[in-house]
Amino acid sequence: AVIGPEGEVLYNSANVTGGAITVTDDNQWGLTALGALDSSGVEYEYEYWEKWGYFPSSIAGIDNDYENGKGWNFTFNGESAMALAGNQEIQEGNAIIYYYMETGEEVVPTWDELNSVEEVTVNMAVIGHDGEMLYNSANVTGAAITVADDNQWGLTALGALDASGIEFTIENCPVWGDYPSSIAGIENDGTSWKFSVNDGEWNDAIEAGSTNITSGDEILWQYTSDESVESLELGEIAVEILYQKYQEKGITDQFDGVYVLYILDKAGVDFSSWEYSGEKYTDSVIAAVETDIINESTKPVSIEELVHDLAAMKALEQSDLYNQLVELIESRDAEGYNDSGDSQYEVFEAYDLLGHLGMLDIVDGAQAREYIMSRMNTEDVPYTWGFVFGGYYVDYTSTVKCLRVLNYLDPNGEDVEIQEVISTVLEWIENSQLPDGSFIPEGGVSGMDCPVAYTAYTIDVMDAFDIEYDSWTSEEGKTAVDYLVNNSINGNGSIGKGYMSDVLGFINAYYMMDNIFYIDPAAETIKVGDSFEINAMLKGIDGIEEITDGVVWTVADESIAEVNDGVVTGLMEGETMVQATYNGSVASAIITVEPESTGGGSWEAPSEVKVSMAVVGPEGKVVVEPMTFEVKDTEEWGLAALAALIASGEKYHLTQWKWGWYPDMIAGVYGNGGGWSYAINDVNGSELDACSDAAPIEEDDKIVFYYAYTMQDTNPLWSDIKKAMSGSFGGSAAVSGEADTVSDKDLRNALEDAESAGQVSLEAENSKIALTTGSDQMDQVVDSEKCLEVTVQGARFLLSPECLGLMGTDSSDYENIQFMAEKLSDWEIENNIAPFNGKLRLAGDIYELDIMSEDSDGELQKVCDLTDCTIVIDIPEGFRQAAEAGTLMAYWYDEENEKWQYTGGVCDAENMTMSFKVKHFSKYALLSSTASFDDVFGHWAQKEIEFMAANDYVNGVGENAFDAQSSITRAQFVAILARMSGLEVDYDNMKTFSDVGGDAWYSREVNIAVSNGIVNGVDAERFDPDGLVTREQIVTMIKRYLDIVGDSQSDETVGNAILSRFADGGEISTWAEEAVAFAVNEELVKGRGADKFVPGGNATRAEAAVMLFRMLQWMFS
Repeated sequence: AVIGPEGEVLYNSANVTGGAITVTDDNQWGLTALGALDSSGVEYEYEYWEKWGYFPSSIAGIDNDYENGKGWNFTFNGESAMALAGNQEIQEGNAIIYYYMETGEEVVPTWDELNSVEEVTVNMAVIGHDGEMLYNSANVTGAAITVADDNQWGLTALGALDASGIEFTIENCPVWGDYPSSIAGIENDGTSWKFSVNDGEWNDAIEAGSTNITSGDEILWQYTSDESVESLELGEIAVEILYQKYQEKGITDQFDGVYVLYILDKAGVDFSSWEYSGEKYTDSVIAAVETDIINESTKPVSIEELVHDLAAMKALEQSDLYNQLVELIESRDAEGYNDSGDSQYEVFEAYDLLGHLGMLDIVDGAQAREYIMSRMNTEDVPYTWGFVFGGYYVDYTSTVKCLRVLNYLDPNGEDVEIQEVISTVLEWIENSQLPDGSFIPEGGVSGMDCPVAYTAYTIDVMDAFDIEYDSWTSEEGKTAVDYLVNNSINGNGSIGKGYMSDVLGFINAYYMMDNIFYIDPAAETIKVGDSFEINAMLKGIDGIEEITDGVVWTVADESIAEVNDGVVTGLMEGETMVQATYNGSVASAIITVEPESTGGGSWEAPSEVKVSMAVVGPEGKVVVEPMTFEVKDTEEWGLAALAALIASGEKYHLTQWKWGWYPDMIAGVYGNGGGWSYAINDVNGSELDACSDAAPIEEDDKIVFYYAYTMQDTNPLWSDIKKAMSGSFGGSAAVSGEADTVSDKDLRNALEDAESAGQVSLEAENSKIALTTGSDQMDQVVDSEKCLEVTVQGARFLLSPECLGLMGTDSSDYENIQFMAEKLSDWEIENNIAPFNGKLRLAGDIYELDIMSEDSDGELQKVCDLTDCTIVIDIPEGFRQAAEAGTLMAYWYDEENEKWQYTGGVCDAENMTMSFKVKHFSKYALLSSTASFDDVFGHWAQKEIEFMAANDYVNGVGENAFDAQSSITRAQFVAILARMSGLEVDYDNMKTFSDVGGDAWYSREVNIAVSNGIVNGVDAERFDPDGLVTREQIVTMIKRYLDIVGDSQSDETVGNAILSRFADGGEISTWAEEAVAFAVNEELVKGRGADKFVPGGNATRAEAAVMLFRMLQWMFS
């Protein structure tokens, strides 16, 4: 038998063959468990591991998921198998059950349990036209009918219908499965069959196969005039089809989950609860995108898939992956597509989707124009795009995509040639409309046209060119909307021809037409105490509907206004946002409340306001420092953000687009691949839903104009600009108002608690980025001889008494000590942190950590004497497994080299924290290693290999392989160790070898290791770079390196005792004895087998990676 991920029985020989299958010894796999699988006829694939043998990698189309530790296993006669399927011998009467293992805790049924039959008895009746009783089990069987779970439809309402013996026919819906299309000869024809269980609600017939029943249930079938499949909301049907496809296999080539996510997000569909095999849909998409990025240099995906990845990461707000993808796409575009291996259809889709995203500016516009125009047909069917196969055929999909791309490239209609093409193609599309309202062009491939997809694409075109949906009508008066609504869903619940393009095109167009939800009015000004009615409106396919009573109303600031059943009342002067939520969509309106009128006269809006403004240019450079000035209402733009720019006196130039006026130059910087955006009080202009010429400003507002490459770029916070001006991105300097202060009372309480807690614990308020202690307070902590724990922004500083003693010895030289921990903003990360390499993933926040002393003049200076300081950071949700597996560690950011440097870490699984030692302060973060190789899954050194690869200490060989069991040469190992060491060549101790040429790839690393005393040659003349390195050579090199960086002395007595454990201890070279004893004692290396070290044995790549990994752990422990 074969049992799938959800416990579903995918195959049971008892049902198929009557009891058993026959396996012959001339089978490919002989008389083995794998031979039985082969003889069953079930579809499967297999793999071969040299160490273990053959095993199934896929059964019934369900693949092993090596990355997440999931895959196929089997039981043998009710017991867990002790061998791979290709090695498990079988005999007459054996029972083999393959099952999909996800957690390792699955309860697998025995053969008898699997094949036991459960039965229930139920009552059932069928009522036809005009209440006619067609069937009643009480009359036919005397009381009830028996339904067995080996019935084709199991213990369901449909199974009961089958067990009754009444005549019925079946159709299959791709979403809900089998359902009765007729009962007792009466078919669904404008009316349909429904059923209820135990007098409950009426259900559509299509749910019968999924409605479970138990003994004693009463099932009533009735023919009703209510609609069945057609009564369901069209968008829900389409989304459910996608969900069912996803549930079949998860993200596969047949279900492009990355692109689907973008479409679903664009349509406003909630997919947060989608899961497959225990993994969230969003996590699977992110993992798939990370894999595409990692494989860019070895196995790149198409430009179309990269842009799909970009769209999904933009939707999920994964800024790090999003930025990496932008760079990859820019790099691909710079190389061009003529010889890239990408088909023209993939390039068309990439350009079109970038245009949809508003990101066509990240590619070369001139190159895009030339690519599109050069592939346009100008003879057979002019101004279309298609392909030649014996003759020219129009590709409608490519044509509408290229049309949209040209529109994106020439939004102002200035390119005469492009505009001629657009005009001609639009006319050609309009003339392609059929009488039923659908669109199928002449010149396509007969039988391959997809009217649903083509009509959906046409609606997208009409939307792009602001063409009213009802302006293109057929000779029968039908529109594209008519066809999509009335002809897309087939009788069996499928859409169009069942292609993914049909489903995705339908969802995109349907929600484009039927998902316009807004509040009327969008802005209103009232006085305190006054009220007015506000309405929620839904613009759908059939017109505009008021849905005020059906939404959930909320107010951002309930002290300014309140809303009850669509009536807004002003409570206090100010401005707030009213929001309405409907079916997951949110609409908003801005409410301004003015002071109520008094007898002394009416309130008037201010004629001028005082504001602060700064301008941040490309690469995060502050081009206009923060300034404060007044803006008068007499300015051309009134009291708006654009008026502030003009009043500032800075150079600017304005241009107009369809949403309003905006600056295309500020302080001499023009948009070149980007443009100018703005923020008010740290709120991005796109969230304020207004151009800068219409965004109102008020007294003391802080306005930032910043250079952005996309509308979604993160805006700099005002605090970011202040830090940039002070040059403190490389080391925080807390300012007044941002630091909390330890009171004497708080310190007394902390010292009292320390008697039982064992440490003095102090904590800053959540809103503060620093905690200040006075010098006399620090003296008291030092005198307590307790550890000090200081918590700021969730990060904990742990300082030992010894460390505190060093800080306290010169307390007369300082007034205060500040402990600082600040989380970097998204803008800081984007502009001051190099993108991650695809092998390391940020887990949570990046912290700027520092301890500063403050003198009597208020000057701050770093505290540098840190002999024993530990930092503790909470492990974010979603990274527990990585932390426990050892792939989540702490790193500090090397700003000079723009690289994250490993600093170790110890995971406290119970409290979900990571602690690590620091010797200096910088930016620190937890990073998860995501590197992987196809051939190390399940390998004993998998964790260590993937960690070393993620940190660029080791590389793979070939295409996503590591080759763990191969030997490693002296040059290869020395190169890795030298790179990890960070050491430079000591030219005073240089040696030359006849077999190490100056142009050899490893020459520099060999010179580093030799000149620093880490390794010697095999003799005075030769280094033997291609010789295989031995185990004793490796531990000797590691020991010599550790001697350089720290205390790695070993006890001779202990060393002798350790060496005596090994039966081959006498074979260890004299020069390696101390190093071997040290490495074994510190658990940097283990023996081979129970009692041998094998000093002269050649180390494998896996052993080398593990020993170096343990060396790092030892250094940072």
